[in-house]
Amino acid sequence: MKVKSFFVGFVVGLLLATLIVIVLAIYTTSKILPRIEREASLKEYQLDKSIIRLDTIANMESFRVTEINDSLKISHIPLNSKGIVVVNFWATWCGPCIREMDSFVKLSKRTDTDSIDFFFLSNESLDKQKKFIQTKNWNLPFYQYSKEPQFFLEPRKWPTTLILKGGIVYLKVEGEYKWDSDEIFLFLGGLK
Repeated sequence: MKVKSFFVGFVVGLLLATLIVIVLAIYTTSKILPRIEREASLKEYQLDKSIIRLDTIANMESFRVTEINDSLKISHIPLNSKGIVVVNFWATWCGPCIREMDSFVKLSKRTDTDSIDFFFLSNESLDKQKKFIQTKNWNLPFYQYSKEPQFFLEPRKWPTTLILKGGIVYLKVEGEYKWDSDEIFLFLGGLK
């Protein structure tokens, strides 16, 4: 009799444990995993300062670019700035570059432009860029850069975006991205 009741209790306990595991699995996949995936989408871009610091950037204080609206005005992108610097490489022929530009417009409106400097760079001619930009409703700071030998940041893929502060690259994204997302806004807020 004791063996039979032990066996029944064991089976009931096993069934109960199985039911609890199934309920936890369903809860985890429906509630917890989406939150983890959302948080991971930002964390994959959060980089450890100690391994990202590039001495060549830290030693290079700035590089020269020409403003699109004033071809006589030469500006410097302050790579060692204490503020946040967003550098985006784009081209008029690049579909993903053009698609992501509206999200940059929204991001620039949403952020404090006193603490974040935006630079949208292309190596295409000033006239070509200016004509193209005039067809769009983009109120962003566009510049032309030349292929200087010391300019090691030139992208291998368009678009490429770098977020720097104090000579450290905190984020590098190659390809199209949604720059007006809450994750990016929080990321930039964390760098201030």
